[in-house]
Order: sequence, then structure tokens, then C-alpha cells
Amino acid sequence: MKLCRLMRVSLSVLFVSQTNVFKQRMVAAKEIVDSLPGGEMSLSDQDEVIAMLKALRDQKRFVHDFLLFMYYSTNVVSSFRRRLAEFSRQQAITSTSTSDTTMEEGA
Repeated sequence: MKLCRLMRVSLSVLFVSQTNVFKQRMVAAKEIVDSLPGGEMSLSDQDEVIAMLKALRDQKRFVHDFLLFMYYSTNVVSSFRRRLAEFSRQQAITSTSTSDTTMEEGA
């Protein structure tokens, strides 16, 4: 349980830091575009900006997908642990009932 909570907190911190990095890079890209003289861009400059924006988009998607994977993985593990604990409790109750019944029959 503590491990799952720790992983969720770590994922939250990672998500916030990656979001901040993404925002900073977007601000930097905007500043670069705004600083161009006369607002005109050559084709090579346009291609460079487009490539940078695509890279930022891909990075954001990767981080998002990774965080979703980790979130659902921790939920699956937590669910599995709960089910296993419930199964173990039921097995213990069943085995106790069976041994009580066997002892009564033997007496």
C-alpha cells in the first residue's frame, strides 16, 4: 500500500515537473518566433520551429502515456492485492470451517 502511494506521489511530481518543462519550452519557442525581425521567417526557420514544436508534442505525449501506464499499473497491482487478500481470508475461513466440521465428526 505504501509503495503504491509513494509511486503515485512520485508520478505526480514527475508530471508537474514535465508540465513545467513543457511550458518553459513553449515560452522559449514563442520568444524565438516573436524575436524574428519583421515577423518574416525563411522556410528553413519555419521548418526548424515546426520540428521543435513536433518534438515538444511528442515528448508531451510520451510523458502522458507513461504516466497513464504507471497510474493504471499501480491501480491493477492494488486491485490484485485486495483480491488476493480477500481470497486468502476466504480460504482461511473455509479451512477453519472444514477442520471444525471434521473435528465434530470425529468426536
